[in-house]
Amino acid sequence: MASPFALAAGNRTQSKALVCVMLDGGNDSANMVIPTSTSHYQTYYDLRPDLAQPKEKVLPIPAAGVCRDGQSVTLGLHPAMTALADLCNAGEASVIVNCGVLRQPVTKEQADTQGYLLPPFLFSHNSQKTEVCKGAVGYNWTTGWAGRLMDVLSSGQSIAPLFSHAGDIQLLRAQTYNQNIIKGDNISKLNANAMTVEALAQMQTLPSEDGFAQTVQSTGHDAINVAARLIDTIDAIPDEDDLPLYPNTGLGKQFRVTSRLIRQRVELGHSHQIFFLRLSGFDTHVDQENTHKEKYAELSDAMAAFNAHLKTLGLHEDVITITLSDFGRRIPANGTGTDHGWGGHQLIMGGPVDASSYIGTWPDYTVEGPDTVERGRLLPSIATDQIHISLGRWLGATETTLKTVFPNYDKFERLDVVKQTS
Repeated sequence: MASPFALAAGNRTQSKALVCVMLDGGNDSANMVIPTSTSHYQTYYDLRPDLAQPKEKVLPIPAAGVCRDGQSVTLGLHPAMTALADLCNAGEASVIVNCGVLRQPVTKEQADTQGYLLPPFLFSHNSQKTEVCKGAVGYNWTTGWAGRLMDVLSSGQSIAPLFSHAGDIQLLRAQTYNQNIIKGDNISKLNANAMTVEALAQMQTLPSEDGFAQTVQSTGHDAINVAARLIDTIDAIPDEDDLPLYPNTGLGKQFRVTSRLIRQRVELGHSHQIFFLRLSGFDTHVDQENTHKEKYAELSDAMAAFNAHLKTLGLHEDVITITLSDFGRRIPANGTGTDHGWGGHQLIMGGPVDASSYIGTWPDYTVEGPDTVERGRLLPSIATDQIHISLGRWLGATETTLKTVFPNYDKFERLDVVKQTS
């Protein structure tokens, strides 16, 4: 039987995938996205002379815009990100500047004096990762915004369209789905003896109104049946079809498996898919220079390989890749590293991206200036919710759905991070 998501012969499949890459540890994005316009670069350099990248080594990208004073700002990427800079210059990737977790828009004065308006436990790794993934600051919800989106956009799927390369993650927790956990090149499956597997299989056939029993049945179904089908789906693509295309790194392998699941979306019956990938090591209190050279090269090379493969497969317009992080870091250096901050910059890649300008307003890095709090932490001017609402809109969610998924929807102005199509 033909997939309900297939168009007439000769047209590409109606399907969209969102790939979220967590830069785990709180990425110092001030050294990832660097201003190249004279006055803005000088401010950046003066605040971290021992960590600042030499201007002549910064990789220029076409994304341009203005700062809060209306002055033109040009940007570049860290010298280790050659492949990603090439994508930006090809019009296939861009940046979102000064974004972070917000309960509602706040001014500097409010941030300094009205703590109840701020997200809880700012500058804490675990709490801020939770808020990024939850998409509901101020609400005690255990689900994530991506999981809630899929509850609506892809309801009734026999295989959940939610995939994590980092274990169970709140971003993908849904009401109706169990996220699929990917380990290495495969899907996590039940580690049990034959008798246990048989008992779980029998349990699945028994009706029950007990919530705990229903959870066990659902988990057992995924562990026995769904994992086996997904493993077969991944293995159905010969290694020679994609293995040489990806760098032999942890993130490269995550992107390679992700590409297989996107490529097999019709066989899986998925109209939408959301993936969570993770690159760790960004808690750079010390030795940031060497860490960034390694991590940014790994990120850049893996994203570029994924982008090139999607173009080969004819899926470039159907996939958006975006980075996330716990928080940004303080602009002033602290020895060979940086301390926990708040706002930061993120990368966005894919066919629907407009790379001619960056998204947002370039912040004033000056310590205790209009865009910083607490000795050089950026006060976000864009909420992570605004970004994720825009991505939900691109995936096909209605405004009514988005208001339900993101309970703080009405507190923020509309933001479009990708080109909108009718």
